[in-house]
Amino acid sequence: MIDIKRLYQLWVQYNKEVTWCKDSNIKVFNFWNLQKPEDLWLHQFIQHHFGESLSKKNSIALFSVMGDRRKISLNRSKVKVFFTGENTTIWKDYKDHCIQEVDLSMGFEYIDADNYLRFPLWLLYILDPRSDYQAVKKSVHKISVTNKDRQNYPKRFCSLICRHDGNGIRTEMFNLLTSVGQIDSAGPFLNNTSELKEAYNDQKQEYLKNYKFNICPENSNTLGYVTEKLFESISAGCIPLYWGNENPEPEVLNKNAILFYKGVERSHELTTQVRELHNNEKLYGEFISQETFVPTAAEYIWDRLNMLHEHLSRLLKN
Repeated sequence: MIDIKRLYQLWVQYNKEVTWCKDSNIKVFNFWNLQKPEDLWLHQFIQHHFGESLSKKNSIALFSVMGDRRKISLNRSKVKVFFTGENTTIWKDYKDHCIQEVDLSMGFEYIDADNYLRFPLWLLYILDPRSDYQAVKKSVHKISVTNKDRQNYPKRFCSLICRHDGNGIRTEMFNLLTSVGQIDSAGPFLNNTSELKEAYNDQKQEYLKNYKFNICPENSNTLGYVTEKLFESISAGCIPLYWGNENPEPEVLNKNAILFYKGVERSHELTTQVRELHNNEKLYGEFISQETFVPTAAEYIWDRLNMLHEHLSRLLKN
């Protein structure tokens, strides 16, 4: 039986999102509502590289997971692109990544399909969408020398910034590591300080620079699922205290520069490592002086950007 009310709500929401992008040949649907469409990384990437060639007849529509997927069939753009930075084991309506409905699908998973490109969320956080190869190399180098160039090591122990704890891992790590030192939780979850907002205007990277360690687990342990959390820690010069993939982004990251939480049964391993580094400045200095990226990291990242450009260029020309 057709749900008339739901169909009407779908049509209203679809047209509302069309209106948001009415003056653009790049339409945006089902993305995070924390940003304007034109502020999205993918929107800026497309505008920079293909803006002059876009028109009403040669337009692009971007779709994500935070809404009804039937908007894809409603849309008449020439090129349809699906992107998710979210785990589709949770957003189950999008488990198939809409591969049969769009011209290009992107996410963190490893999927063998001609119209799929692995493009994990963290790329959107460490790169300017207008980056060329030299800019990519510069960004990677800047992050990799963050720790080495410090004249004075941070004095504060550990930070946690998050909104929730759906799987309980953040709570486990927080409770475990309070035996080592004071953990400042600046986000809504377990909040015990307002400094991030009041002194740093919610500039997370600047705030994290005060800390030796940052608790940054993923929301789930899924193959390939690596978000911005790990890269934000590294970019700020913190040692990441991580839970998720056992070897996150091996084409990019040096796993030896990361400390891993391996569950309650092996929690003593992380506690011992953190306590030793926190209390021994020499050991701490040696640890953060490691290369955070593998030597070919910039090439891998550039390959992702270049492949995205090639896919879109081909689709717009066809």
